[in-house]
Amino acid sequence: MRAPDFWDDQTQAQTVGTRYSRLKGRLEEYTRLAGQVGDMEALLEMAAEETGGEDVPDELVEELERLIGDIGSNVERLEEQRLFTGEFDSGDAIVSIHPEPEGPRARTGPRCCYGCIFAGRRDGVSRPS
Repeated sequence: MRAPDFWDDQTQAQTVGTRYSRLKGRLEEYTRLAGQVGDMEALLEMAAEETGGEDVPDELVEELERLIGDIGSNVERLEEQRLFTGEFDSGDAIVSIHPEPEGPRARTGPRCCYGCIFAGRRDGVSRPS
């Protein structure tokens, strides 16, 4: 991106910039997760030193539970990102769901026709039983 002719091709520069931003964000998430795991290990060591294997103070238990929850959330988010690594997975999508009205429906195709014929109906309309 620092090359003198990098910005000559705006389309290519935008593609590279977008990919760079996406990868930088992922790297930051992995770094944050590694930091959280390090914090948890330090707390566990501290708890072991303070208690000598006896009861762990409530404050440490609460902090460990919070860290474990945060780590779990981050791992789930990273796992979801791992599933979407295809060429078009970074784009947006719009999904519309339109419920079908209830009542008799005309069905077509061999499966419906055979089903209707065996059921004694030849008009191709499936009726609720």
